[in-house]
Amino acid sequence: MRDWQKARVYAAERAAEALVGDENPHLTAQDARDICIRVCRDAEVSGCRVTICAEPRKGFLAEYGINEVILYPGGMRTTVLLHELAHHVEMVRGRYAFPDHSAEWALTYLRMIGRYLGDEVAAAFTQEFERRDVHFSPEVRAARVRRVAVNMANSGGKWVEVALDDPPKHVAGFLSQANRDILVVNDKVYPMRKARYIEGVS
Repeated sequence: MRDWQKARVYAAERAAEALVGDENPHLTAQDARDICIRVCRDAEVSGCRVTICAEPRKGFLAEYGINEVILYPGGMRTTVLLHELAHHVEMVRGRYAFPDHSAEWALTYLRMIGRYLGDEVAAAFTQEFERRDVHFSPEVRAARVRRVAVNMANSGGKWVEVALDDPPKHVAGFLSQANRDILVVNDKVYPMRKARYIEGVS
């Protein structure tokens, strides 16, 4: 299942970074490693290595691998590092579920921005997440998924992809009914509270 939030998150970040300007400082290699140590300590998770790559990688500012953040030229900014460290924290805490840019990840990321860059910067990022309909908490996600599902069902139903929680499950099929409590896809009934994402395929 594709990461439905990724493009929205990236667009929100670009807009927010333009708003906050100098409040999102550029980093030296030592700055990045010091922040990483502090974040992991504060979050009470195992450490993470920071690798600074001198060669650019097309389309990437940074990336996260198991217990490692790689920063490329152009990605030596605090918010970029915090973005990747939020992935690390979610993985170590056992919440690294699909999609990578989940509501849980977004909430962790926004909290990190508030803690390490201040409330004004966090407010700018939250504003841009809201503007682009990013699910940035489980509660926001639940309300928006329910709204989308009901709207789809009310428009006559359509072929959809749905991500469900507990246990994680991917369902594709014809949506015939949705309300506050249930989602009916291919005549199978699922509790709406388990729905993470829903998207129309056709």
